[in-house]
Amino acid sequence: MPSPHQVAKHATGFVSHKIFAMRGGAAVAEMAQMPPSADALMNMMTAMSSYAVVGSLLMGSSLYMFDVAPTKFKEYEFTQSKSGWIKKIEKTAIIAVSILSAISIAMALRTVIIFQFMTLYGNTALSRKAGEEAFALFWYNKLNIKLRSDAFKSFLISLQTFHASFALTVFLNTDGSHRYVATAAVIMIMIYSATNLRQMVRLASRTIYGYSL
Repeated sequence: MPSPHQVAKHATGFVSHKIFAMRGGAAVAEMAQMPPSADALMNMMTAMSSYAVVGSLLMGSSLYMFDVAPTKFKEYEFTQSKSGWIKKIEKTAIIAVSILSAISIAMALRTVIIFQFMTLYGNTALSRKAGEEAFALFWYNKLNIKLRSDAFKSFLISLQTFHASFALTVFLNTDGSHRYVATAAVIMIMIYSATNLRQMVRLASRTIYGYSL
């Protein structure tokens, strides 16, 4: 049975070696055999905590959106039209805002909890006597990797549902012909932002983490 030191060496050395060998050749792979320094590990923890901070801000924004947006029919003054189709769209938008805001809040909360606890336990591992080995056993565990991936997906879901609920809130809180212009402008900006985020995530996946999305 391998010792904790052997497992840690395998996690910090061999895995990185395999990734860098595919991307940078033997010279880069040789450098990857070196385990991360304490400063590098602390930087990883700082980056991890940043997700929790952004998730907290996103959750706060979603909570505010849920508070200011109309979520009940009796709270909203519907637009009257001969065909009644505008009223139907507004009712649908009110229902959608409630659902999307709730999903955004729940997913942001999940993101904050997972990343915050990972930061806490990662820093705890580094503070122990065999800090780097304990950290490697914790950080490169399959369950930890899966949780980090799931938490990031929760963050993306929270962000996109927030975008959608914001666009619908703009639609509900404006009237007249300019409501369609304002809503369309917001949707276009949101789509452009989502595209930029996707491009950035794919770039980071290829250049930092060594795989493609």
